[in-house]
Amino acid sequence: MRILAVDDDNLVLELLAATLEEAGHSDLVLETSAYKALGLLDAAEPPVDCILLDIQMPEMDGIELCQEIRKKPAYSKTPIIMITAMSQKAYIDRAFAAGATDYVTKPFDSVELVSRVGMAWRLHKSEQDIQNGLIREADLRAEKERDSFVNLRAPIALAAVEGVIGFAAMKNYLRQLSQGGLITSHILAFHIDQIEKLYAHFSPTEFKDLLGQIADAILDGLPFDERLLSYAGNGTFVTLAHGVYTHKPKTLELAIQSELAALKLVDHNGAPLKITASVGKHLRVGVIRVGNNTAEALHAAVRSAEQASEQNVLDAQTQTVLSTHREALPGTQWRFSKLFSTGRK
Repeated sequence: MRILAVDDDNLVLELLAATLEEAGHSDLVLETSAYKALGLLDAAEPPVDCILLDIQMPEMDGIELCQEIRKKPAYSKTPIIMITAMSQKAYIDRAFAAGATDYVTKPFDSVELVSRVGMAWRLHKSEQDIQNGLIREADLRAEKERDSFVNLRAPIALAAVEGVIGFAAMKNYLRQLSQGGLITSHILAFHIDQIEKLYAHFSPTEFKDLLGQIADAILDGLPFDERLLSYAGNGTFVTLAHGVYTHKPKTLELAIQSELAALKLVDHNGAPLKITASVGKHLRVGVIRVGNNTAEALHAAVRSAEQASEQNVLDAQTQTVLSTHREALPGTQWRFSKLFSTGRK
């Protein structure tokens, strides 16, 4: 694995080099200038496999450098780990929004750093192996073969959607907030109702495009100032709200519903495509019953949204049945309607 480390402090670069070399990572490139690092990446053949960036640097800071790196097609998915003394939430937010994969604060623990680099590389290598296997299929079925890897239940990278980060990056972001003692954040998830029908109706490529449009609509409907969204798979998106949380699920659902309707989506026959989303219960980071395990916290939020969706779909089906009976029996009051009313407030 070839690693590029960028820091304007030579002592830090020497420490990084010693730590990584001791762990067996000897193919290292060290750079003190952000602009020189960009030139190096352009000239690198093959491309660098993993990038470590400091934030506070002259001329261009590490977050701006991360944004510039992500603009390069060869490095759109390369692991980028921020290694910095800046532990404030504002820097963490900016780093992940710029495309960082992970975030490590100085002074760093050598074992933890090597572990983070290894995890980032294994995830990237797994995705790369899949992509390389598809490219080797270079024939008329190539696109179809690529599409076949769109797993409904797996997280999907939604390219070129501002404000959306990968699910692994969201876990790292949440873990970093938790480690910093920032427990005034709340995890919230949204599930697209009857996602299986949408998945079956559209081709995998169309489905990914649809998810991107839905992500945009959710972001537009969120009443939060700071917004990062991630797709967790199976039609569920997760986000974080910071500070005091006062938003009710139904209020958020209506706001997002309005944004989804504004998309004016249609199916293959040109008929209007109605997409609805359900909101789960918000979970406060650090004090939820599942403890401080951020991965479990995310999955708990996902489960809550899926359960809310199941209930909303059931309520909608019940209302349809009641309406049908009312139409079939004009002038007759349907006395049992209250027995079926289970909607949330």
